[in-house]
Amino acid sequence: MIHRKQGSNMQGFTLVELMLATVFIALLLVAIATVVIQISGIYNKGITMKSVNQAGRAVVDDMKRTVGGSGIFGVDEALVSQDNKGGRLCTGAYSYIWNIGTAITDKEPQINNYAGLADKDTPIRLVRVRDNGGTYCKQVDKALLDINKADAVELLSTDLAVQYFDIAALTDASTGSRLYRVTMKISNADNDAINTAINTIDTACKPPADNSGYYNYCAVNQFEFTVQAGNKGGQ
Repeated sequence: MIHRKQGSNMQGFTLVELMLATVFIALLLVAIATVVIQISGIYNKGITMKSVNQAGRAVVDDMKRTVGGSGIFGVDEALVSQDNKGGRLCTGAYSYIWNIGTAITDKEPQINNYAGLADKDTPIRLVRVRDNGGTYCKQVDKALLDINKADAVELLSTDLAVQYFDIAALTDASTGSRLYRVTMKISNADNDAINTAINTIDTACKPPADNSGYYNYCAVNQFEFTVQAGNKGGQ
């Protein structure tokens, strides 16, 4: 009996099938990479916003305690905004002194510095200093303040900065107290991602289309609160 060898019925992929499979896998990998990048961007944006929000709330609490525990004081608008580069707010026993973020990262002549030569390379961002009698606000003819670093309490870390600050008295002092409204914007210190509205209420992050490389690492948040100086303390 003669046995015939059975031929194999298995066939390989054609060139067209291989190309289609390769394209499908490539598109799948691109889709996965896009999703990962988007998730990473959302995560980075969230972390940046969280750091700004935490710092801002801490500054608000600090100012509420200080201003609320102080006597009635007058607000010198010329000192609160000094040439859009910084400012000072003197409440009596304590003073707040800051530089606007653009004055720091753009290396403009700073308004407020530390006194020691070794500390001048560490720019002031926002500090609270003991200042009985408002000595710093009396130096109206002096553009640069020399602050003893040992007397200053830093309220913002080196990756954050004040971008806008305003305080307005809402009531007069006839009742022995006065109500103030404080508006402040704090951001991360990377001004490449912030618009050119320097020290204005419109300061904000550039849109992704304008600066997509930095958008996920930019956060500008506005903090607004009222506080009563005099008899009743912070609100």
